[in-house]
Amino acid sequence: MSKTFPPKVRWTPGFTLVEMLVTMTVSSTLLALATGMIHQTMALQSQGRKRAARQQVALRLASQFRRDLRHGGQAALRQDGATLILEGTEPGDATVTYSAEDGRVLRAQQRADGRLQREPFRFGPDDQAHFELLPNPRRAAVVITHPARRLGDQPRRLVLHVEGVLGRHWAGPFAVKGHLHPDKEHSSEEAPR
Repeated sequence: MSKTFPPKVRWTPGFTLVEMLVTMTVSSTLLALATGMIHQTMALQSQGRKRAARQQVALRLASQFRRDLRHGGQAALRQDGATLILEGTEPGDATVTYSAEDGRVLRAQQRADGRLQREPFRFGPDDQAHFELLPNPRRAAVVITHPARRLGDQPRRLVLHVEGVLGRHWAGPFAVKGHLHPDKEHSSEEAPR
């Protein structure tokens, strides 16, 4: 009787189990690093958008606040520093009230005809605003701060500090009641302080 042998097994080139495990480990590590970088990039982008929006609101508030101060005649500050009331120089002028609350500044304009116009300037929920009347009684300021979250920083970080001169629109050597003298070529804004 003759013996039968099983057919010869041919080895084909391929990957061993160890090579597959190493490849999968390296791929998983690279994927985890890429995911972390994408998450961090998205968080930075979100922070950048919030910061840009806050700066845009700050610019609008600064422009409106200075405009109201220029046209105002008198300013009154409540004791808590959270409310500033600006009254015009003429009897029919509007009264503008700025109040700070819950991460926003609210501008309310009460017209002589009784209409009330409100405009909110929203900042972050952690932001705080207050108003100041400076030593010169003709100047007022709005200050907005944000909490610092890094070690070594001061407790609050300044976001906005805007000062303005009351009645600047009406004052100056080249203006009378906001209108330029016909023989003068400079406006009251260019007049020296």
